[in-house]
Amino acid sequence: MACNCNKKSAAQKYNMAAQALTATPAALNMGASAGLPSGSSILDRGNNVGIAHSGLYRVTAQLLADITTAGTLFVQLAYKGQLLAETLKAVPVAVGTVEVCLNHLLYLVVPQGCACQGIVYPVDVYAWVSTPGAGAVQSLTANVLRELFVRVFKFKRQLGISLGISDLVLHMLHEELYLPHGLQLADVFYRLSGEELDHMNRLHAQVVRLIDAQRRTGAEVPEAMMAVYAFLHKRDIDKTAEVGVLQALYRGK
Repeated sequence: MACNCNKKSAAQKYNMAAQALTATPAALNMGASAGLPSGSSILDRGNNVGIAHSGLYRVTAQLLADITTAGTLFVQLAYKGQLLAETLKAVPVAVGTVEVCLNHLLYLVVPQGCACQGIVYPVDVYAWVSTPGAGAVQSLTANVLRELFVRVFKFKRQLGISLGISDLVLHMLHEELYLPHGLQLADVFYRLSGEELDHMNRLHAQVVRLIDAQRRTGAEVPEAMMAVYAFLHKRDIDKTAEVGVLQALYRGK
């Protein structure tokens, strides 16, 4: 078997066969593989996808269901056969066709060590309907992508001025070529992410100071400028929350 150590871990599965929905949560058959070249962290297990290494994973699913009796359609991800509460989506459905999508960033743990070699835990998509709802899933597409702590921060600033070092590093991360030195590199990016948040907070404080100074003079701050500020401020709050979660995950590695 060829070594996949230097390939990005990813998997895409699809199933166009009808799968009946019942009132009991049941794992859907993910069907065939799209044949993506994949690294060693994600394995095709036929009906589902297997996780071989602890890490951060992006798991998405898209399903189309034909509803014959109205009710509530539930779709949820499961890991190791256990439903993941944070991934539950409940959709009130009428008779007809409905599309449901899941998109989650999950930290999935697999035991490591000599006694744990070869352990692979499954990722599944579960679906069911509330009584008296009825119908069938007509198509399912599922994707699993291994994310890397040092990659998800997505820094926009160049780390190298003339040599384009950041582009080289990001390319290496995408190909998982950094793995032998991953912990040291991850620590560097983790510290940089904290510094970038500090820069952002200091710059935001200056923006607020300038707006307050303008208002104290009695002059109105242009409405268009405040609209831009509100939009950017909300975006930064959302991004900061996401980075905070990733930092907490990394601290608990």
